[in-house]
Amino acid sequence: MLFEPVAPRPSRFAWLWSQGLGLLCGQATVLLLAIGSVEMVSCASAPAPSMDDLRAFFVQPSLWYFWLYLLVPVLVLFAVNTALCTWRNVVRHLRLGHRELSCYAPALVHAAFLLALVAHAVGGLYGEERRAVSIGPSWAALGDGLVARTRGITQETYPSGMPKSVQVQLEWRSDVGAIETATVGFNEPLMFGVARELFLLADYRAVPSGTAGELEAFVLLRARHAPGNSWAFGAVLVLGLGLVLMGRRWG
Repeated sequence: MLFEPVAPRPSRFAWLWSQGLGLLCGQATVLLLAIGSVEMVSCASAPAPSMDDLRAFFVQPSLWYFWLYLLVPVLVLFAVNTALCTWRNVVRHLRLGHRELSCYAPALVHAAFLLALVAHAVGGLYGEERRAVSIGPSWAALGDGLVARTRGITQETYPSGMPKSVQVQLEWRSDVGAIETATVGFNEPLMFGVARELFLLADYRAVPSGTAGELEAFVLLRARHAPGNSWAFGAVLVLGLGLVLMGRRWG
């Protein structure tokens, strides 16, 4: 042969979509989160902001948070690597004329991972605790045109008298809507707008009502604005679709 085929020169940016970079970022993420978990618990002298609010780590910077400051660029690089790998994989399948949906399932799983990162970022940067509200048997304002009232309470206690479970029955409505019912308990919040607005049970009190054997409930609800939750639900849906499309790969 007079001329030998010349292999194309690899791009100088090929490292950005390399599998090795993804593995390195994944291992670095696990290591930094492990360091943060130990440090937040064991270092009593360090400030302890809530992990739900990332802004607190930057409003009052501290060397104790070095693991978080390193985690941010690692996750950004991880996201770029995942996005580029996914894009190149989808383009390759399209060019080869692959029509099987299972070929694109990994891309959906990767997209779910990216959405999960967005959910954490949005929730951590824009989520906030709002004014707590007290609700009793009479209508009280929740905010944004919503009102609610308690209609009953069911509670269980341990032999020591400590509460085991509490479920408060509520009625709520908007300015123009019909009355809806809901139940609030520990780890069972009242939610609106794809869980963007949460009302979590912070405290409660049950007192005898005028009717024998019935109790009236008065509750204190923590109001939490959590815009990242809708992104998280989207990530779950995309991940579920990706797993379903894998089909025969389960075997």
